[in-house]
Amino acid sequence: MGVVEELARGLLKRMGVNATVSAVQTGSNVVLRLECDDAGLLIGRRGETLEALEHVLLRMASRKSAGKIRDLSVDVAGYRSRRDDQLREEALALAERVERSGRRAMTEPLPAAERRVVHRALADRAGVTTHVAGNGNARRVIILPASKNG
Repeated sequence: MGVVEELARGLLKRMGVNATVSAVQTGSNVVLRLECDDAGLLIGRRGETLEALEHVLLRMASRKSAGKIRDLSVDVAGYRSRRDDQLREEALALAERVERSGRRAMTEPLPAAERRVVHRALADRAGVTTHVAGNGNARRVIILPASKNG
């Protein structure tokens, strides 16, 4: 935990961003919370800068901690938690539509971390199954009626 906070503080300082940094570690997973006046700068368009920041910090942290950190989630000014809540709500609404209509539905193109949120939101839902389709930045979660996936 201290390793990730230290790395984040150093990286943000080099970026010229003054932020409050706190981390919570559960096993090999770390949630890093950042509060700053320049939240939009760290989040970027559709969270792209936030994803890049997560990637860089995870690479740095996993090297420095000898692999003890395997997953890192960075939340800037509550953006990640709000976005995850929004994705879960959208996934549940799509699942309800699929169950009612019997026809598949799909999400907008999503980055890997956001696709995982959708998969997890629907994992215990018996009426639907999920899989991913598309390439690169155009990957989407496809939600199918459970009966059609057999």
